[in-house]
Amino acid sequence: DLNSGNIDGTIIGATTAADGTFTEVTVASGTGDSTLQIDATTTDDDSELEFRANGSSKGYIRYDHNSNDDNEKMIVKVGSADRLTIDGAGKVGLGVNSSESPNAAFEVRGSLNENSHAIRITNLGHGSNTAATLEFASDDNSGSNKFILGSVRGTLISSSARTGALEF
Repeated sequence: DLNSGNIDGTIIGATTAADGTFTEVTVASGTGDSTLQIDATTTDDDSELEFRANGSSKGYIRYDHNSNDDNEKMIVKVGSADRLTIDGAGKVGLGVNSSESPNAAFEVRGSLNENSHAIRITNLGHGSNTAATLEFASDDNSGSNKFILGSVRGTLISSSARTGALEF
């Protein structure tokens, strides 16, 4: 345990928090789980792990605290924009701005041009008749009665001829 001392001008174990600059931080218990805690002062503050290069912010992982659990969010920023948002209700948004929430359990947002794909399912198989499938299912909440309502299946017919088929 480091309960007192001085590292790079930062006092450890002091009564008030101090900023510090470190080249590397390792959190290890040596015997079990380890935890790195980022503790916001109030439920209105954020907890953030920021990634910087040459003094400029390049991204972050931010926990947006809120007194209402459903309004809390985990946000991942890459480059200049928020790329992933998970809200307190468990909804996941790709391309959903941190000031908004996903409108479905899983939402993909973005301005796509003709060469972009919103969602891609790739089967790495190389032979003919390999397939990738998107299934729509329902469950009666018992965990044992899952019902396939429908599916879309793309099947490779010939990789050399670059042909395939879609089944619904």
